Amino acid sequence: MTRLISILLIPFIVFTACVDTGQSVTQPVTGHSSGWHDGGSAEEICHEYMELLGNAQTMHYGKYNEYTDNIEDLQEFLQIPVESIYCPVNGEYLFSGDISEEYYIECPSGAEMSHGHIWNGYTSWPPDPSEHTEICHGQLVSLGVAQSMYYGMYNEYADNIEDLQQFFSIPVDSIHCPVNGEYTFSVDDENYCIACPSNVIPSHGYIQNGVVSWPPDPSNYLEYCQSNMMSLLTACSMYYGIYNRFPEKLCELGISGVMDNWDLECPACCLLYIYETDISGQTFTIHCPLPTDPNHGSIVDGIPSWE
Repeated sequence: MTRLISILLIPFIVFTACVDTGQSVTQPVTGHSSGWHDGGSAEEICHEYMELLGNAQTMHYGKYNEYTDNIEDLQEFLQIPVESIYCPVNGEYLFSGDISEEYYIECPSGAEMSHGHIWNGYTSWPPDPSEHTEICHGQLVSLGVAQSMYYGMYNEYADNIEDLQQFFSIPVDSIHCPVNGEYTFSVDDENYCIACPSNVIPSHGYIQNGVVSWPPDPSNYLEYCQSNMMSLLTACSMYYGIYNRFPEKLCELGISGVMDNWDLECPACCLLYIYETDISGQTFTIHCPLPTDPNHGSIVDGIPSWE
């Protein structure tokens, strides 16, 4: 199922310059200063430390009119030893800064997923797992809008995300599915497709030429599937009204023009529904094809099993 998303829903696309995130600055790790933070999870402590470094970068810029690429230069703006500031799980921060008014601080991936980053004062923390799908959809739509803007400027679509940096106020290397990683780009002269790749969970969908296609929410698989079977029931009833019998096969719904999209699939297993009828065509059954027990139910002679 596809639906259009208005570009007005995406607030963070603005014109800005590209950013170079620089490289890691190695620092010794000697342990955390006790008493500076109020405790909490490793993620919360990590975020506090990155914000502390970000504030120190701001003060450094105010005094020297530039950001520093050396974390030790921030010591004069810190109340704790700079060598004690590191992620309690992933270790040393990736750190960069330059005189072009940009700085970047990132928690690197290690034993756990990175806790996020700060770029020029903008914090970007990994979302809660319950928000992964919504975050991914928002970013796909944002990339689609950027593609439209790119086409308006250059009369062609960009074939990689780096070319779209000029339309974002955040680094494009931070724009990716929080679960499945980097998006895939497919472009030709007049078309583009940006997709969330499959990985540990099914793909969150794709956007093609401004039109989005999202897979059904897994929490609603049962509702989607039963709704599909009810649509097939309605079509079979209409077919019976015309031909005084139920179709021998579901494809006859499409051939007759009763239901063009007769090839509905269960959203959980992506298989066509199982349809059976007798020789006379006076009885029929529609089964959910999900190969588990129990599946999403069935409809026998017009009566759903879930009612």
